[in-house]
Amino acid sequence: MTEIVFAQLCKTVSSVEEANSVVLDLYGTASSETPMDISAVDFINLFYSKVEDSNFKFNMDLDASGLAHCKKYLDLSGAWYEKNNSSNFQISERVPSEYARMMGIEVSCFDTASLMKIRSELLNLEDLCAVTKKSSTLCCSLTLDELVDILNDGSNDYSREKPSTLSVTKITVNSNTHIGASDAQKILNSGDKLVFSILVTNPSNKVKDIEIKLHFNIKY
Repeated sequence: MTEIVFAQLCKTVSSVEEANSVVLDLYGTASSETPMDISAVDFINLFYSKVEDSNFKFNMDLDASGLAHCKKYLDLSGAWYEKNNSSNFQISERVPSEYARMMGIEVSCFDTASLMKIRSELLNLEDLCAVTKKSSTLCCSLTLDELVDILNDGSNDYSREKPSTLSVTKITVNSNTHIGASDAQKILNSGDKLVFSILVTNPSNKVKDIEIKLHFNIKY
């Protein structure tokens, strides 16, 4: 008997393209590829700060408590190390040096005024807490529900709960409202590896954009 195909599902997904950026991977420990440890509750209250209000979009609402978390985990003035480099990552120095490498010249060959302007603009990124307050700087993001779905797809040993299915308990500390640690640990598992990306674009056709990736490890 001839086999009969009784159904076919078709779905077109986004095309895969070659990266048009140079990636600088940042870690929490010098001369290694060790992500910076962050607790589930700190991660959620920093990057998804409206979870307790049933808003699961990426949202850095930096009240006094959130600002303290941001300064601790997103400070580019000395808290991060580039892959296999024992020196603190200095964005105003590193990005121009990468531009020079791509152009096959020395940084000293750049026009003095243009180099000063670029470095001053890059220095603004050291204070990511201020930069992230501007919604226009956000290119794209996952909701916390989507993040949990993807983590669950890649892991068979632990099932994380989506915040939309939980009755989240609100915790109030110093007049600031947050999600509690016990709820956060239902959403993210210790050992989850997560990345925060910063894309530095440049209109010059002589260099690629530079993507800076901050690597995090969830740890209870």
